[in-house]
Amino acid sequence: MSILNWFNKPKWQHPNEQVRITAIQNSADNELIKSLPEIVNNDVSEKVQKTALSKIENPVALLNISQQHSNKTIKQLANKKLVNWFKSNTNSEQLDLFNSITDPETIKAVAQFAKDPKVRTCLLYTSDAA
Repeated sequence: MSILNWFNKPKWQHPNEQVRITAIQNSADNELIKSLPEIVNNDVSEKVQKTALSKIENPVALLNISQQHSNKTIKQLANKKLVNWFKSNTNSEQLDLFNSITDPETIKAVAQFAKDPKVRTCLLYTSDAA
């Protein structure tokens, strides 16, 4: 990396935690938006991870974080965001995404509160199989 590139690094890659948090909160840069899941998974600061997670809107990214992150708090926050996405959206990808959820509490919450009746109906089948 050249020294010029080092000085031109985005603020969300800054060594200082608070600078990264502020940059994530205040930026709509496409590169940042694409990097949010990576920030959640790799930043050393839980505060930065939470801030990045709060900006993620992609349900597949939320599902991946909820299933793969090592921090229980981050997983729970991702699950809450996922449930809220199901509450406020109805689209063709919801049923497939719902079938990929592995956390039992998230399955129940999504099936109970999902806007899409097809997703809510899945709880009946999930309960019958258990």
